[in-house]
Amino acid sequence: MLNGDKHGNHLKLPGVAVVGLSQGELSFKLNLCDPQSAKTEIDMKNKTDNNNPPGKFANRTLARTIVFQLLFLEDVNPDNPEEWVREYLAEKLPDHAEVLRFARQLINGVREKGPELDEKIEQQSKNWSLSRMSVTDRNILRLSLYEMLYIKTPKPVVINEAIELAKKFGSAESPAFVNGILDRF
Repeated sequence: MLNGDKHGNHLKLPGVAVVGLSQGELSFKLNLCDPQSAKTEIDMKNKTDNNNPPGKFANRTLARTIVFQLLFLEDVNPDNPEEWVREYLAEKLPDHAEVLRFARQLINGVREKGPELDEKIEQQSKNWSLSRMSVTDRNILRLSLYEMLYIKTPKPVVINEAIELAKKFGSAESPAFVNGILDRF
């Protein structure tokens, strides 16, 4: 367990409260201070089951979801300890060595190519700087673009996976926004 337990004890990270850590569920609340508005609270929940869904492609979906959540946390709290990321990946994908490698490849690649990915995203997003994009949309785009450009996952697969993440975690406009940007690549 990552400094939390089934009783809802919180992981101590500035600006982030991780609650409800239990087998198969991640729930965290981000308390963000937005300079343009009042305090914003975002709840994100994701049910994951390490025994489900079966199959290589379904497990890659699970890996993408977990990596997206980690990228989101790192974006709003860049001082996350690297050890926490490693532990969380190992906890969520303990019996999936191939999928764990895929997840590590994604998170390490997005980190390594971050400035390049951000530049490419800004070039394709008319009238939208990265700072204007929601944290959710920005990280879905980074993850998806990395996978499209460097892992060479087929574009329709990447876009579909990105739209599903946007539906699950983003605003009502997120799926169309993410689709529109990724379709330009």
